[in-house]
Amino acid sequence: WREHFLQQLFNYIYRFRVGLLLLWCSYLILLSFFYPMGGDETGYYYSARLFSRGEIPILDFFAIQPLGFFIPYAAIARWFSPSFEAMRLISLFSCIAVPLLITLLVNRYYGRTLAIYAFLIIAISHWYFYWNIQIIHYSISNLSLFTSFFILFYFRPRVFLFFLAGFTMGWAINARLSLGPTGAVLFILIMTHIGQVQEVSWKERFLKRGLPFVFGGVLASLPTLAILIADSEAFLFNLLQARMKFRDDSITTI
Repeated sequence: WREHFLQQLFNYIYRFRVGLLLLWCSYLILLSFFYPMGGDETGYYYSARLFSRGEIPILDFFAIQPLGFFIPYAAIARWFSPSFEAMRLISLFSCIAVPLLITLLVNRYYGRTLAIYAFLIIAISHWYFYWNIQIIHYSISNLSLFTSFFILFYFRPRVFLFFLAGFTMGWAINARLSLGPTGAVLFILIMTHIGQVQEVSWKERFLKRGLPFVFGGVLASLPTLAILIADSEAFLFNLLQARMKFRDDSITTI
C-alpha cells in the first residue's frame, strides 16, 4: 500500500506542479523578507554597499571573498536599491533556481519519480534555505555551479555552450575559491565523457570543448585577476593568509 500511496501522491504532485511551484515560490518570497540575518550576512551586506559606492573589495577595505560574490549584490545596490531586502532578491532567485535546475537534470536522466524526490529533498530543506537565502557567497556560487552543470549535461554539446558553462563555472570559483577543483573536474569530464568524445581526436576535443570552457572561465575571472595584478600582497592576505590566521587563532583558543 505504501508504494501505491507514494505513486498516487507523486501523480497528484505532477498534475498540480504549476500551482504547487507558485505556492512554494510565494512561501520563499514571503519568508525571505522576514528571515533573521545570519552571522556573517551583515558584514557582507555592508561590503556590497561599499562596493556599490565605488570602493573596491580587497584594495580599499578588508574582504575575504573575491569579486565574483560582491558584483551581483553591488549591482542591485547601485542600480535598483541598497536596501537589505533588495539585495536578498538575488539570494531568493538562487534559492528558487537551484532546486529547479537539479530537478530538471534528474528528470532527464532518471525519470519523474526521482526528480520529485530530488526536488522535495532540497526545496523543503531548512539547511539549504538557511545557507542560500542570506547575502552570502553560497547563493552566488551554488547558482553559478549548478547552472554550469545544467548547461553541460542538459543540452546537446555546442561550442557556445561550453563557453557559457566555463563562464558560469568561473564565476562560481570567483565567488568561492574553494570550488576551483570542481572546475578542474568539469574540464576533465568535458574532455573525456560529455557527448560523443570517442569519435574526435584529443586536439579537436580541446579546441571545440576544452578551450571555450577555459576561455569562459578566464573571462569570468577577470575582475578577480585585476585585483591580483593591482595588489598581489593585499590579494593573498585577504583571501588566503587571513583565513589561515583565523584558523590558527581558533585552534589556539580551543
